[in-house]
Amino acid sequence: MIMKDKRPTYTLWNGVQLIKTYPHTREGMDSAMEKAMELGIGAKLYSSRDDLVWSARMDVEDWAADQS
Repeated sequence: MIMKDKRPTYTLWNGVQLIKTYPHTREGMDSAMEKAMELGIGAKLYSSRDDLVWSARMDVEDWAADQS
């Protein structure tokens, strides 16, 4: 994928649907996480710097491991 804008961003996806792009700041991350929590198990948050940052599935798996 070629970035049109060189500024770093977070992108929020729900399955294959792009939901929104956020600035790569603490506020951007917080806003993206808030929206991701509303979306449920299909939510994934990517960074233009680091690739996959968080997914709802990772969160569920971590929680399940903590319960064992």
